[in-house]
Amino acid sequence: MGAPESQPQIRNYIPGQIVYIPNPELVPLYPTPLWPRPLFGFFIRLVTLVFVCWVTIKVIIPAALRVSIPWSRIDKDYDTHMVLPSDVKVNDCAGWETREEGWYNIIATTSLQLPVDSERLFFLRDGRVMDGSFTVVQGDSISDKIDVEVILTAKNDGLVDGTQVCFLSRETGGHGVGILAEYPRHWNNGVSVGIVVTLPQSPHGKLALKTFESHLPFIRQSLTLDDNVTFQKLDISGEFSTIAAEGIFADQVMLKTTNAAISGSIEASESLSISTTNAKISGKFTSPKSLDINTSNGPISGRFWSSDFISLSTENAHIDADVDLFHDGVSDEKVTTLKIRTTNGAIDGTINTTSLLPTGLGGSFNISAITTNGKNTLKFPTISPRANLSLTASTQAAAIAVELDEAYEGDFNVQTSRWEKVDVVVWRNPRVSDPEGRGRQRHVDLMRGGGGGGGERGAGRVWWGEGDGGKGKGKVDVRTSYGRATLVV
Repeated sequence: MGAPESQPQIRNYIPGQIVYIPNPELVPLYPTPLWPRPLFGFFIRLVTLVFVCWVTIKVIIPAALRVSIPWSRIDKDYDTHMVLPSDVKVNDCAGWETREEGWYNIIATTSLQLPVDSERLFFLRDGRVMDGSFTVVQGDSISDKIDVEVILTAKNDGLVDGTQVCFLSRETGGHGVGILAEYPRHWNNGVSVGIVVTLPQSPHGKLALKTFESHLPFIRQSLTLDDNVTFQKLDISGEFSTIAAEGIFADQVMLKTTNAAISGSIEASESLSISTTNAKISGKFTSPKSLDINTSNGPISGRFWSSDFISLSTENAHIDADVDLFHDGVSDEKVTTLKIRTTNGAIDGTINTTSLLPTGLGGSFNISAITTNGKNTLKFPTISPRANLSLTASTQAAAIAVELDEAYEGDFNVQTSRWEKVDVVVWRNPRVSDPEGRGRQRHVDLMRGGGGGGGERGAGRVWWGEGDGGKGKGKVDVRTSYGRATLVV
């Protein structure tokens, strides 16, 4: 069939082709589609293929695999390696009490009980990789047993049968629960476990537990308690999983994981150690004796309290710390120590030093805050009068600023590199009054001059009253390079 009579006759035309005709105008022989037909067809086929693949992977294959696989038929050449500590013995294992089939998975549950007066309560997992959660709370009922509920979510019955919940014991004593998974390597992403530990109420008031431990890699761990529960020793560890511990009261506490954050509110009467890698540590942490916070490539933030030793350490991240340091005010040999360390990150610290004497006088404190390539800012809102304060604060390629309470007495030194500026700001009367209320005057002996290597330097001494009372009481050293240095005394 030729072209319409209203248009000129054209030989060998192609439908849809735009051609020139004698009239000076382009006229399509047939309307050109908005979407080119070959491309539109390819798009429709692509969408159909993606949809079919999705249905096959998400629906058909899981449904076909959701069958009971006798465990004895699994090829033992698969990696079914299970490792427990050498002193741990596997005792009876609890069967799954319920098993419900969902659309995409199977949910199985079981429950156990542990004696509340055990010398050592512990929770372990081993075998192939699984994720999930571990939760510790306190219930309302009075009992001498601790309830443990385990909820398993798996893609098929073979994974359920390959996961066991067992009672454990140690050669040195104690009662434990183990989540033991043994199934082929290519099934290791199909299991999730939820462990809920419910502590009872004590008929004698506070519930006092002895040693409580967990080592649960890849499983998120959360403890939400209050001062109604105490531990002699609390040891929570994991790998690639977060730890959150709120309202914890214990003698000794250790929280450790890798590549995941740790947070909480903890009071430990003897020692508190928290460590992770590549993640943040945050919270409120108190220990009269030893407090050690360590991470890398992650920030540290929170409030920290001690009357003995605090260490805050990270790399390539900032530290934001509100610190309270205490000292008995009597022994100069016993020094309350604070160490803050990072690299390539800022330090922002608010530090109070307090004497525990009724008069509030004295105390011996050793503080260092060191970073590189990050601003270093320290504020001392409160320094106990007559305290012996030793402070070293430094950074590189950034500004540094230290603000001391007017109660400080002792020497100071502020230094930076050439072409940078040193500021020494002195609090002046009438703003500043005698911190001991004895009407004494404050004296500042200030010297300016060049620092080592041609840098800028400001140094001097500050004290209260007549004479040379401030000499030797404290020493403050503030240093940077290629940045401004500021000290407020």
